[in-house]
Amino acid sequence: MHLLAAAGGEALQACLANCRPGDTLLLLDVGVFQLPGAEGVLAGAGADRVCFLAADLRARGLESVAAGAGFEVVDDTEFPELLRRHPHCVTWT
Repeated sequence: MHLLAAAGGEALQACLANCRPGDTLLLLDVGVFQLPGAEGVLAGAGADRVCFLAADLRARGLESVAAGAGFEVVDDTEFPELLRRHPHCVTWT
């Protein structure tokens, strides 16, 4: 599992370079700012799942952008379950 918690492009590029089939990529904190303008790059990520943390989208006014792009949105009850299912996790900041 990859957690992208950075708004800068270097973290995004490093994360995407390391995503593999079977991986999940979750954008959270200021990482949700990657969404506007990066939809194509994120959709083409090597990860099987690309999702965003709902509370962080809501806090930054990006809920409709994520919904319009068709990305999965994970709420605060699903987040711990994702972490439980993915014992190996890398955080990109």
